[in-house]
Amino acid sequence: MKTRSVLFTTIATILFLSGCAPKPSFDLKMTIEPLSGIYTEKFFNFGETGNIIKKRLINIGIDSENIDLRTFTDGMVLTIARTDTSKTEIIEKLITVPGKIEFWETYENGEIIQSLTEANTRLREMNVNINDVIEEKVKETISTDSSLKENAGITDLINADTTGNASAREYKINNPLFAILYPRVDGNGQPLPSCMIGLVALKDTAKVNRYLGMKELFYIFPRDLRFYWSHSPYKYDDTQTFFELHAIKVTSILGDAPLNGNVIVSAKAIISKNRSDIRLNLSMNHEGTMMWARITRDNINRCIAVVIDGYVRSYPRVMNEIKGGNTEITGNFSLAEAQYLSAILSSGGNGLPLKLQVAEKLVTKSE
Repeated sequence: MKTRSVLFTTIATILFLSGCAPKPSFDLKMTIEPLSGIYTEKFFNFGETGNIIKKRLINIGIDSENIDLRTFTDGMVLTIARTDTSKTEIIEKLITVPGKIEFWETYENGEIIQSLTEANTRLREMNVNINDVIEEKVKETISTDSSLKENAGITDLINADTTGNASAREYKINNPLFAILYPRVDGNGQPLPSCMIGLVALKDTAKVNRYLGMKELFYIFPRDLRFYWSHSPYKYDDTQTFFELHAIKVTSILGDAPLNGNVIVSAKAIISKNRSDIRLNLSMNHEGTMMWARITRDNINRCIAVVIDGYVRSYPRVMNEIKGGNTEITGNFSLAEAQYLSAILSSGGNGLPLKLQVAEKLVTKSE
């Protein structure tokens, strides 16, 4: 019995000591430099940038005493002592994500649909995609009819209709824009209320940008209209390959957003009880409170687009004037994303004044 008692005591002691053993801590060291190709002495402002980075790190729970940020003429070296290595990815995001937030007034889909139709007609008159359609037909024909693979002239390939896609190709020729930008209309062809004017497959976004940026279409659209893409795929698209195109209205003389991150005092992630809905709650200063009340009052029954780093994250429809300077943003956020965005938006200013990248990263065990 005595031997068994000693054995149990020994095992218990081992388990106790192993359970109380401190977890190893690590030091994270990152060399940070300007994104390649944008460095100029005049533009560089490490002091302001460093202050924002420090605030962001503190906002995610890193002790200020563990942060050592040193600046040089061509970059910065950040060392975080005794850090949790699981935070390495979010730390890198906080350092490099600009975090620029803007609130824009918008056009309604119904106000833009006619311009899109005119643009589609003009592009058809220009035969902008005739070569693409021919190339597509040639590839389909060759892959389908092996007899045409050798010694076939281009005329033979074009005239061959072995794929059965003649009607689809004809539609693409007659509707260069609407063949790749699916307008937001109901079954009767009436525009749906929203600032979202269409859906585009990721592979076609560059082509849509090229079409809508053509000088031949400049006179068709309102002068104060800008097009912005959504940050994430359309949430009701099972394939998650289609992105939203939004119509933004520029209302200032300088072309800036009427409201930006400079007015945000604090931000925090809000999670619903069933954890199915994650939002960002923003509080604004006095200037932002007054401006937000004016914008919402002037845009009742219209959408306000919340743009973060150049992409639309949310576009709520205003139901009434919002007073008090508090507002919530929905945007299909994950919890981790909402937390790091709240850390960014609470750090003050309107994003990093410099575009940065992590050039080197080193993790070592703390002494």
